[in-house]
Amino acid sequence: MAGKVAIVTGGYSGIGLEVSRVLAKAGAQVIVPARSLDKAKVAMEAVPEAELGELDLADPDSIDAFAHQFEESDRPLHILVNAQGSWLYLNSTIAEDMNCSLPPIIWGTFN
Repeated sequence: MAGKVAIVTGGYSGIGLEVSRVLAKAGAQVIVPARSLDKAKVAMEAVPEAELGELDLADPDSIDAFAHQFEESDRPLHILVNAQGSWLYLNSTIAEDMNCSLPPIIWGTFN
């Protein structure tokens, strides 16, 4: 994995954190975009080699800014892991949940 560049969305918690840790341990350069940088900094103490970036997958402007910043770094992207969580809202219908949960995933993937 040496020399490979990986972006791991959701890479500072749960399964994403473990993926970040394993990729970094294997020698990959790991970039972890985070909506909450303060929370991510604490969690990423377990993976000090990883690089943090600011990204809110619910905000198309944030997605564009992150992508533009990565493009300007002139690094290739070898691995993309979409491990960001989704959420369900209490006291809402399934249709309302889908309207709140799916757009960030779709924007982040296809924008």
